Amino acid sequence: MNKMAEVAKLFDKELEEKFTIIDDNGVVSDACFNEAGVACFPPAVSANVLKKLLTGTYRIKKTPWKAKDDKKYFRVMIKQGEIYPECVYETNPKASNITYNNGFMCKTIKQAEELSKLLIKTARQFQGF
Repeated sequence: MNKMAEVAKLFDKELEEKFTIIDDNGVVSDACFNEAGVACFPPAVSANVLKKLLTGTYRIKKTPWKAKDDKKYFRVMIKQGEIYPECVYETNPKASNITYNNGFMCKTIKQAEELSKLLIKTARQFQGF
């Protein structure tokens, strides 16, 4: 049984999801996890990339999270002084960025609840909310 999907999840990635690798010399390469390991572009960079990612010699560049079409997500809504988490299904590719309809997109309800609490606390501190 192939475990590459589980390895990809260790890095918060999915199979065939593109990401950027920064090597120990600061050189940047595009890559993705696949059933065979890690595919890099250009391919000449591919030698031992998985091992170097696992040992921390190479790292994955953080990129802003974007919602994917037709997936279930949660967002923190701010309406008329109320701050609350809600479930949303992302279906508009033009709207798939961190903010959406005056809300903040989150992968899980727990993230949305934590963000709601943080926004409420911040609002109370700065605006007497």
